This record gives sequence, structure tokens and C-alpha cells, in this order.
Amino acid sequence: MHIQGRLLDPPELKYGGQAKVKRDELRYGSWNLRGKELYQPATISGCVILVYDQRFGDESLENCTKGLHQACESLGITGMPLQPMSFRLNPFGTNYAEHIREAGRQHYRETGSYPNLVVAILPEHGADDVHTRIKHVGDVASKCCDFPNPQYFANVCLKINVKLGGTNVIPTPDSVRFLLDPDNPTLVIGADVAHPPVGSRGRASFASLVGSVDSSASKYIATTMPQKVRTEIINPDNLEAMVYYLIMKYMAYRREKEEKSNAAPRRILLYRDGVSESEWTRPDEEVPCIQAACRKAGITPIPAITFVVVRKGHHVRFFPRNESDRDDRSGNILPGCVVDGGITSPVEFEFYLQSHGGIKGTSRSALYNVIWDDNRFTADALQTMTYALCYVYARATRSVSIVPPAYYADLVAFRAKHHFDPDGGLSLSDTASQMTDEEEEAQLQNVIEAMHSLHPRTADYMYYIMASDYMYF
Repeated sequence: MHIQGRLLDPPELKYGGQAKVKRDELRYGSWNLRGKELYQPATISGCVILVYDQRFGDESLENCTKGLHQACESLGITGMPLQPMSFRLNPFGTNYAEHIREAGRQHYRETGSYPNLVVAILPEHGADDVHTRIKHVGDVASKCCDFPNPQYFANVCLKINVKLGGTNVIPTPDSVRFLLDPDNPTLVIGADVAHPPVGSRGRASFASLVGSVDSSASKYIATTMPQKVRTEIINPDNLEAMVYYLIMKYMAYRREKEEKSNAAPRRILLYRDGVSESEWTRPDEEVPCIQAACRKAGITPIPAITFVVVRKGHHVRFFPRNESDRDDRSGNILPGCVVDGGITSPVEFEFYLQSHGGIKGTSRSALYNVIWDDNRFTADALQTMTYALCYVYARATRSVSIVPPAYYADLVAFRAKHHFDPDGGLSLSDTASQMTDEEEEAQLQNVIEAMHSLHPRTADYMYYIMASDYMYF
């Protein structure tokens, strides 16, 4: 069938200094970092490299350190040494936490300061166990590298920068007027729930939220909590506590970093991932918890809330009719294509948005369904702002297929397993198991008690940004 769509303009993007990426450079949803510094480059106070790959020779190590140094320099990240302290370590065993601590102590003895960046080079085979143990201890900023080329190291530095508290890119004020209204501060939240395999009992699902702290909605802090297995609606007590946590972080950042007098949010925009069509009405149960968190934080009046469900688990695909509307590289529809009629609900506020440039195969657009809207968005306003946010995903120079807050919440939920001691005896394997209701409740309590909280220094950064993104030499 033939459907009428519209093509939204991409945002303008702002990097460090006066560098900008114009709209006409973003037609296909990607851009180049050449000649640009990051918007807020972080500072590396010290770096150590842990080499677990016994086949990784001195020449490879030199190429790695040189590539990282050059990439940091070109992007404005300061403090990366040309020859950082390195340690060759045995990849077998379970003593990885002590490896990181001893490397930090050695760095302190020689330089008088502790490092804030750990680069881990993993063996090609059997790296999963090493990665899990390193992430449990070293998620302040750790990265496992790939082949040494400038583009790769630039991408690594994007992730390092946000994990150290920097900001890579922001949309220009004209692109997101709703977010940058100084009289109506807006907190943007992403939410998701990750589940174990079907049939698993005695395991926990993990509800995760991320919330923006800066005015441009480019920097997000995170929180996660376990809940009853395969329960999609977030536990009310957990949700209230997590939203309260995000609100307090948001207000603290605005007061201390941005020196704003009106620190409290006046509007909340929540993107909720992972809700099936049959449960679309049930997230209404989550809105009162958000309101309760606002009251607990002492915010009056209660901020206007907009609740948007994000889905990609559908079977709708769009194909361009005209050559001029086709992505030259993949044949897909162009980024920015939005469909809000013909196949959408006649009584609900919903739309399909193709926000990314397809690379291979047929692209799948995201479906956005607005189930609560105190802010009374027009379709154009919400679609344009959602599309603009898709261009400030921290770990890529591409627009992404779903709005970044929902994407980040998914990453946080995925890496929740790293909050547990890998040698603590608690099983988080993907093997299905059967338990009685009483045993399941007891096991959930064990999960809650065994879950380690974030280190305070980590909690204020986007520590989760490399959750599933490690490579090999």
C-alpha cells in the first residue's frame, strides 16, 4: 500500500569552539569528526594499560598508545601520555581486580596521582570472563581496543570522553527549543526493563532509568534495580526511588555546574522502551510514581509529564517510491522520514520515525506512541525534537534508530550483571531454571542483597556507555 510521509530536517550540531555540522551535511544521518574538537573534552589525569593478550607485541602496544594519543589530541582531550604506564599480565585466573588496584598504586608511586583511565587489551579467545571481571571493578573508564587506525581510535575517544565526564556534541538551540527554554527546565528520562530468557525462574529482571542532567540533554546519569522476573511494568516503589534519584542529580548539576537558580524541572519527557502493544495502557500506572517522586523532591507545582512508548518490535517496513527519496547507499528511505497517518491509530498520538541511515538490509523505523501528555505537544514539535535527539548519541557520529535516552536505558539494563561479584556464587547465567514461587521470591531477595551499588565517582558519569562494546586485536 502507498503511504504519505514527511521528511524532517536534521538538527544542527555544535562541537567545541565554533565548529558546527550544518543540516545539509546530515542528509544521510552521518558526519565526519575531521577538524572538530569535542564540545566539552575531558581531562585524563593518568592512564595505565593492562595487556592480557600474550601475543600482543611491543610494536602493537606502541601503535595502540600512539593512536590513542593522536586521537585524544585531535579531539581536544588533554592529559593522554604518549607512553602511558603499561603492565603485561596473565589472562588466566580471577585476580583482575587486584591487577587494576596494583596498577593504580604503581602509577601513584611514580607520578603522585591515580589514573582515571584504564585501557585493557584482551586475548582473542576466552575474553568474556576477563571482560566481566574487569568491568565489575574498573568501570570508571576502561576500554578494550581493536586494530589501530585513526577512525577506530577516534570512536574509542568518543566513549572515553563521556565516561570521564565530558560531552561530545550538543544540538544547537534552534534544533531543540523545547529543551532549552530557560523558563521551563526539562528533564529527559529513558526507561527500560531487561529480562532473562523465557522460562527462567529464580532470576531477576532489571529496571533501568537514565536521566539528563545538563540543559542540552546530552549527558545522562543512570540507576538500575532488580525486580520480579519477566515483569514489564516497573515496580512502583523502585520507580519512585529511581526517578527521585534522577531528579536530585538533575537539580544538583544545574545548581553546581550550570549555576542555574531555577534548578527544579518544570517538565519531564520520558521515553519508555520495551513495552508490548498489549501493555501500552499499563504504563499509565507508572506516571503516578513519577509524580510521587516529584512531590518527595519538594517540587511544586508537579512538572508537566509526557510519557512516550518506543517500540521497534513491529513488522512494518517502509520503502521509497521515488529515486529522490532513496538513500543512495542502501536504498532505504532517508533519515527523518516520519509517518503519522494512514497506518497509525486514528484515536492515538503515534508516529513512525526513521531516524537513522540504513547501512545494510531494510531499515526498521521506530514506533512512538504518546500515552500521557501534560505538555500538549503538537505532532511536529515532538517528532522534530525526538529526531534531533537521535543525533547526539554519545558513542557514534551517526544518528541512531531510537531516541538515545531509551537506548542508554537498554545499555544500563544490559550491564546490570556487572554489579555482581563474579566470584560471589550468585548465578546469573542464561540457563533456564524452575523454582517454586517461594524459592523465586527468596532468590530475588538474594539478588537484591548481592547487587553492588555504584562508586560515587562513577555514578555522576556515563559509565555504561561501553556496556557491550569490546573488541580484540
